[in-house]
Amino acid sequence: KKADEAKKTAEAKKAEEKQLADIAKKKAEEEAKKAAEEEAKKAAAEEAKKKIVEDAKKKAAEDAKKKAEAEEAKKKVAEDAKKKAAADAAKKKAQDAARKSAEDKKAQALADLLSDTPERQQALADEQGDEVAGSYDDLIRARAAEGWA
Repeated sequence: KKADEAKKTAEAKKAEEKQLADIAKKKAEEEAKKAAEEEAKKAAAEEAKKKIVEDAKKKAAEDAKKKAEAEEAKKKVAEDAKKKAAADAAKKKAQDAARKSAEDKKAQALADLLSDTPERQQALADEQGDEVAGSYDDLIRARAAEGWA
């Protein structure tokens, strides 16, 4: 009987030890599971942080590109304005030159009219002579008509 009891006690002890081992095993598994979850959370947080940094870099690059494009457009507008101003200035210069040329021609013509060149004086004298001769002709005709001989 004592042997049976000792056997039972040993079995009970074994069962209790097994139960304790199972509990410890479960505890260890839970600890490992928790640690794995923590690790996964940390990894996810790192990944999210990396993504945020990456997105920020992309956005900064896009902003820089847009800024550069805007600068380029501004430069082009300024360049076009410069070209237009230069063209307008050239046009005005050409108009001024044409006007000056016309004025010079007028002045030359006027100077020719008022000049004392021999040709001009001769032409004036011829005109005057023709008028005087014409006047004598008229006078002779008038007297002849009156019967003056």
